[in-house]
Amino acid sequence: MSSMIDFVDIPGKACWSSVLLDSGEPIWISIAQNGILVKQSRLGILGTKLFNETNMSRCVDVADALHRIVDNYTTPDGMQNPVLRVFTQTALNSRSAQDFCTFVNNAKQQT
Repeated sequence: MSSMIDFVDIPGKACWSSVLLDSGEPIWISIAQNGILVKQSRLGILGTKLFNETNMSRCVDVADALHRIVDNYTTPDGMQNPVLRVFTQTALNSRSAQDFCTFVNNAKQQT
């Protein structure tokens, strides 16, 4: 299973996580007031965008669809933001960046 590298979940200040996939690919997930950005990157500075959505209604729909797919959460207890939790758990359940994209694309089709 993929593993957590780090996360910050401070309401109103910062909301992100970093996951190392089984394939060795790092995934960086950022949740902000203006949308969700997921990159194949350790720090989020460089890297390929795997998911980028600024329409908050669409963000909520995709997060809800992912939540219906996830059957068990292994994210840390300190991770309280539900959107961060579901995207992070999806990354933890993925073996590769391609797997992550497949999960998210399937969720997008359900909305």
